[in-house]
Formats: sequence, C-alpha cells, structure tokens
Amino acid sequence: AGNVGIGTTGPGQLLDVAGNIEVNQRITTGTGDLHLTSSTRAIDLYDGSGAHTLNIFTSSTNAVSLNSGGNSYFNGGNVGIGTTAPGGTLSVVSGNTTGLTTSSALNLSANSLTTGTGLYAASSTLTSGKLVDLQVSGTAAAASQTALNILTAGANATSGITTYGAQISNTHTNATSGTNVALYLNASGATTANYGLIVNAGRVGIGSTAPATRLHIASSGNTEDQLRLENTGTGGRAYDFYVTDNTSSLGGGIFNFYDITGSASRFQINSSGDLALGGNITASFAGASMVVRAAGNVGIGNTAPGAILDVGKAGTTRGIIRLEGNTSGYVDVKAKAAAGSWGLTLPGAVGSAGQQLTDAAGDGVTSWAAASSLRSLKNIVGLFDTPSEALNKILNTNVYRFHYKPDMGTGDTNTEYVGVMADEAPWAMHYNGTVVNPVNTLGYMVLGFQALNEKVAKLQELEGTIDAQGKEIEDLKQQLQKLQN
Repeated sequence: AGNVGIGTTGPGQLLDVAGNIEVNQRITTGTGDLHLTSSTRAIDLYDGSGAHTLNIFTSSTNAVSLNSGGNSYFNGGNVGIGTTAPGGTLSVVSGNTTGLTTSSALNLSANSLTTGTGLYAASSTLTSGKLVDLQVSGTAAAASQTALNILTAGANATSGITTYGAQISNTHTNATSGTNVALYLNASGATTANYGLIVNAGRVGIGSTAPATRLHIASSGNTEDQLRLENTGTGGRAYDFYVTDNTSSLGGGIFNFYDITGSASRFQINSSGDLALGGNITASFAGASMVVRAAGNVGIGNTAPGAILDVGKAGTTRGIIRLEGNTSGYVDVKAKAAAGSWGLTLPGAVGSAGQQLTDAAGDGVTSWAAASSLRSLKNIVGLFDTPSEALNKILNTNVYRFHYKPDMGTGDTNTEYVGVMADEAPWAMHYNGTVVNPVNTLGYMVLGFQALNEKVAKLQELEGTIDAQGKEIEDLKQQLQKLQN
C-alpha cells in the first residue's frame, strides 16, 4: 500500500510520474478505455456505451464537453477559430487574407435538415447594439463584392406553395410613441451611381402579399396615403397619391392627387371615371376648376356641365372664352351677366362671298343670307306705284329721342338715339316687326322723295301757270292804260 513514484521520491498520487510517459496502446479504466496511438497521434476515448465523452474542467466547473452521442458545449469563455484572441462568444477568422481564393471563413451545411431552423440567433436581453453584424470593410473590394447573399433555389415537386427568400419583421410595441423600421438601406460614396434597392425580377407588394403588378401598393381605411413624392430643396413641394374608401370625406373609390405643401386636393378621378382638376377639390368635385365627365361633357368653372363644353356657372361665374391673336391682342366672347337661356345653331357649310348669318325664324337657327341688293337675287312682284302712300306713312310716323334700357338693344345706355319705334312703324320693320328693315326703310325713303318730287313738279307747273296768268294780266293792264289815255 502507498504511492508509487517514478522519477520522484515524493509521489503525491497512487502513481506519480515526473517526466514523459509514452503509451503505444491503451489505458483501461473500469468503464472504458483511453487509446493513445503514436502512429496517428490520436487520443481515442471509449466509455463502453457507444457515447464517447471528453470533458475539460476548470476547478470544479466542466468548461468543455465533447460528446459523440449527445450535446457538446464550450462553457469556459469565448471560442476562436482561426484566431487566438476571439472577440465574441464565437469568432471565426479566415486565413484567406489575400482575396485570391473563394474559400469560406465559416461554412454551415444543413443538407439533412427538412424542417426547423438551420441557423438561429436570439436574444431576449439586448437593448441596444446588433444581434447580427455583417461587415465588409477595406479598400480591396472587387466587382460584385457582397456582404450578405441569400439564395433559395431548387426544383420543388409540391405545387401551390409559397417560399420566401427572406422575411424581416419588426413588431415592437411602444408604451407611448415610437417608430419601427423593418429594413433600412443606405447606399452612398460611389462616384457613378448609388442604388439603395434593385429588384431585378418579380413584383413588389407594399401592403399586399399577392402583388398583381410590378409595384402594388395596398391599404385600407383613411389613416395612410399610399405614395408620396417630395423634393425637400428650396422651392420643392410634396404630393401624395392615394385611393380612398368609404371612410374618407371624399367618398370611396376616389383616386386623389393631394398637395401636401398647399393642403389641397389638385386632381381626382372617381369610380365613375369622372375627372376633376385644379383649385381645392373636396367631396363631389366641389372647388374644382375643371371637370371632365365620363359621358364626355367638359366643365370649366362648372362641376356639372350640361354640354360638351360648358364654360362658367349661372349665378357664380360668367362664361368667357378668349381668342388670342398670334402676334398681339385678343378677342373675348362672353355671355351677358343676365344671359337668359338660348341656343345658337350654325349653318352646315360656309356661305358664299358677301352673305351674312341670319336668324330667319327667331329660334337661334342661323342660315346664310345674301346681303346684296342685286335684282338677280330677288323675285319681283311689281312696282310700288303710289309714292304718296309711302310719304304719308313716313309723315305720320313719330320720331323719338331715347336711351336703351340696361342689357337691351346695343347695350349702350349712355348714348341718346333718334329713331322710330318698331310697333309704330311696321312698314320699316321685319322679323315679326321687331328689327328695322334697312331695305324697306330705304325703299320708303325713295318713295317719299318720289312723292315729294311729284308735288314739287305740280307746284312748279302751278307756278308756271300763275306766271303766265300774271303776264296776261300785265298785258291787259297795259292795254287798259292805253284806252284810258
């Protein structure tokens, strides 16, 4: 009994060897074997159960445990692969420092995995910092350098399923207020171009898990606009584009173009295909400068156009159309303030030279009429052979001094006019006795002069007779004087 010492005279254990021990076979314990093989420089541990374990202790703590048939772990500090100074729980440093090869610093293969998770990183205590930090730095970047490459590929024999290349979620809840960002991208520093995001193929859905177009933005309710374009520079502006539902004050199904800076809706299309633009558009297109209805009517200053082009609105805006000259000046075509309601129909073709537009029936339907007084343009029914009758009508017609009432006649209320009244001089009127007939007026004037000429001729004839009789009387006086002498 007692301790045995080899190379020492004071053994502290049952067997105490001071120096090297060379074993070429095995060391056998009660439950397993420890094989030390010099040819392969291997240490093989067999525990007799088929699960082989190697434990390394620090004091009484099992810091390292390697188990061929169960869990293995490192519990004594950081683990370094390719480095003697690991900076984290697991530090992997590639020996490839030249960039001339494509070897991997860390290779994870999960080819036998059918369900579950291939790589899992989680923390319930992290309050700041990064759970996973991938960085590529240095100045030796080559073309197509990639910091993170995610690929899902392969033929899938199961139809009707959805696979994901990546899923990113940020669902933090806040006690009062806060902002969650699921993905933040930043590209800067390049001299040619900086692209924050490139979608090489496929559709992009925002608010939609089944995008129907290259970019599909979906939302519901009245809390979020769908697309904003903004220039933050001097003189810039911000505009929102969105589609409303029934919770909106505009009503449902409205495509709205909203000026954020001006706090006004500038463009709308409703579910019927009607279009409004300009001004500050509210519900039912109120406030719009111009409206185009799906049926084809266009209103300018009128949101309910009653014709293909309706300019102005009764009781609100006077209708005016301006025609500009190509060098200078313009012509305004405008309605009266109290315009009444009537229509004007133009002829179906251009008139001949010298013709003028005429409303023959007083119904707004115009036609071309000759303004010429040529005999060839008239059907002669006879001569007016009683000039004295025309003179009597002229002499029996009153002539007045007058001003036109507002919005009547020429519209000039200041000028004093001298003329006859249509209802007192029907001989000088046409169009149901309402408008002066210049042809009749001239004709009656000629007839009046003819009648006066006849009277003057008779007076001249009478004057000649009187002169002749006076001469005869003078002769008789001379003869009587001779007899008296």
